Amino acid sequence: MTTYSFVFKDPSQTSILYLVLRENGKREKISLQLKEDPATFDKKNYVFTKSNPYCKTLNARLNFIKSKVELLIRESEVTDDSFVEFRNKVVKEINVDAKEKAEKTKNNLFLPYFRKWSLGENTKYKHNRFKTYTYNLLAEYLGKKQPTFNDLNYQFCEDFIEWMSKRGLCANTRGSHIKFIKAAMNEAFKCKLHTNEDFRSFRKETEQVDAVYLTNEEVTKVANLPLCGTHGIARDLFIVGCHTGMRFSDYSRLSMTDISDGVIHLITQKCKTPVDIPAHPRVLHILEKYGGSMPKLSAQKFNARIKEVCKEAGIKDSVVVRKSGKHIRHEKWELVSSHTARRTGLTNMYKAGIPTYRCMMISGHKTEQVFLTYLRITQEENAEYLKDNPFFKS
Repeated sequence: MTTYSFVFKDPSQTSILYLVLRENGKREKISLQLKEDPATFDKKNYVFTKSNPYCKTLNARLNFIKSKVELLIRESEVTDDSFVEFRNKVVKEINVDAKEKAEKTKNNLFLPYFRKWSLGENTKYKHNRFKTYTYNLLAEYLGKKQPTFNDLNYQFCEDFIEWMSKRGLCANTRGSHIKFIKAAMNEAFKCKLHTNEDFRSFRKETEQVDAVYLTNEEVTKVANLPLCGTHGIARDLFIVGCHTGMRFSDYSRLSMTDISDGVIHLITQKCKTPVDIPAHPRVLHILEKYGGSMPKLSAQKFNARIKEVCKEAGIKDSVVVRKSGKHIRHEKWELVSSHTARRTGLTNMYKAGIPTYRCMMISGHKTEQVFLTYLRITQEENAEYLKDNPFFKS
């Protein structure tokens, strides 16, 4: 049986009055856009008392709502409307500003769609472990809830961001998860699975964080270490990344068939951008060492091994990095990862005097703004570079 009641958002102070519908354990709250003092409301009879100066007008509005709801309750017994259909009829009849809700079917549930989308290969964001991480995070956040596409509004985004923040996820990580949610919602929108465009206003957080790179001298230290096993493989993969400026997904699959006349010709896996990069002697030597193609090593194992390798090579300078608004001191080797190789390669190319636009042709970046985020030039290095400029001489 369907019932209704009126409740305030906060019974202890002036707040919004809601119409609450209930049916077999289900509940729907509809804002009446009335902000009043609960102390002036008779909770038993659902009327405002004379202590409220606008009681006549407010009670006329409530009487109208009660009559409409009671009539719709009687009609639903004949029409056999679902609870969602009943709720939508109430919203329409009492003339409040609330979005129509859709029945939860397999076709309009967001999470199952996101799972399918995350495993797909035909989108801009090709399947990778980061999308799977987003799905797992969403599943944990939602629990038993199964939101429809229409449930993903701005408030959902803000609540999810706040939840991730409490879990200690940094702004850039939170922003990546929101980026994937927006991409999935956009894909579903283009496929006409929903008409909810609230996702366009979802806030994608970013912050500038400090990250390390290795100098040419440090790269040489790593290259000259006598290593074997997975440590040796991780080192060799890293050196290839340092001399090509490629992403791990590209330098880990490099082979001799990608090289002709001393130049690497490759289409990047992430952005499908063709790049042409001169093959450094170390790169050629490493490929020959493994019979013409790079050995396989998972990103997880690589990141663990390369830290140990850099520690053994003495990459132990003390560095302070910003993360999530905090300044944290580390030894440099602790911060080395698969992406450090790309950052190292591009920074050292730039420091060697290679013009920005040529570095971008190697990295595959389309905008200088994004490319410059990869450069890790310190204030001291910048001053050292500029001190011989004529501007500072005359």
